[in-house]
Amino acid sequence: MPGLIGNAKEWLMQSRHRLATWGVGALAALLFVFWGRPTAVVVVVIAILLLVVLGLIELIGSRPAARPAAAAGP
Repeated sequence: MPGLIGNAKEWLMQSRHRLATWGVGALAALLFVFWGRPTAVVVVVIAILLLVVLGLIELIGSRPAARPAAAAGP
């Protein structure tokens, strides 16, 4: 299973921009289109969910920080 998670993370790192721009944006747009008469609360909730998902994509898809090399001991 670790290989599957690693592959998914690598794909997410490579496709982060496309996924955020087209996938999540299109999903939010479809919610607005197919919602009958969205109220202000619905608009705010969809916008907040959009921001949360975009934040998760950035968090999961970001490259890990480089670890400092271990200092050679005596």
